[in-house]
Amino acid sequence: MNRTRKPVFAWSRKTAHRSFERALSATVILALAAILTTCNLRPISRSLTWYGYMDTTGQIVIPMKFRNAMQFSEGLAAVQVDGKWGYIDQKGQFVIEPRFLTARDFKQGRAKVEVEPDRWCYIDRTGKAAFNIDFKWGIYAREFSDGLAAVYIEDPNRFECLSSIHQNVREDYDGNRGYISTKFCGRWGFIRQDGTFAVEPQFIEAFDFSEELAAVRIQDPNVQDQRLWRYGYIDRTGAMVIREQFGVAWPFSDGLARVQIGSGRGIVDRWGYIDRSGNVVISHMLKAGWPFREGLALVGNGGPI
Repeated sequence: MNRTRKPVFAWSRKTAHRSFERALSATVILALAAILTTCNLRPISRSLTWYGYMDTTGQIVIPMKFRNAMQFSEGLAAVQVDGKWGYIDQKGQFVIEPRFLTARDFKQGRAKVEVEPDRWCYIDRTGKAAFNIDFKWGIYAREFSDGLAAVYIEDPNRFECLSSIHQNVREDYDGNRGYISTKFCGRWGFIRQDGTFAVEPQFIEAFDFSEELAAVRIQDPNVQDQRLWRYGYIDRTGAMVIREQFGVAWPFSDGLARVQIGSGRGIVDRWGYIDRSGNVVISHMLKAGWPFREGLALVGNGGPI
């Protein structure tokens, strides 16, 4: 009788489900631990109408008087009052008065805010503009990490204009939605916290630094189909450390990064993990995967994940 042997990594549904539950429980525990370590105050709302903050004992320490509220980050939290956003400290006192249309968390002393419709900038902890670079949309500037932030600079006199560039490709694989830039006359680069460029704009797309490396997307002048333009990794000087070869690339954590090895178009693609030298160290036909934390990562080959 001709029997087909199952791959050595193929689990039974029951075993996979138990393993998934254990991995998910570990992920939740690690996430909660990270949250509690960051700050002991969490937003709480009454019927999603008014927001305040409670501590880890369940005691409300900042009254529910805000129309919306975000998590604390670096000792400050963005809250909304009368349609405008500002920042409070852990005593509930305003450090930056409400005057922004939208506000994001502070990361490494900088926060993105919308000062006018579709006009964004970075502010410091006093609420002042950290430098004179504005962005048309918040999606064209990322958070600071490792002292640098990826930003998109549009300049049709400096850069070749391209059409219908698909941005945030990896969001499509994480259950979110990317977006299409119908007018793309700029490039992504990296700025320091004073607004000067550490890496000049030159990339089709760029993401946050993590463990001293950042994923970037490179235009291939020999390939017309932009879906085949690859991702690689650069260091803080902009030097390509891991050449562009991946359909999608995610940040490094615990020395490993999840990447898509294949066409980049969802056809016979493989998902795996690479080390900081670009070597593929885990190369299964994974359908899903998440970052490593303390030596473990949640992955899926099918089923309910």
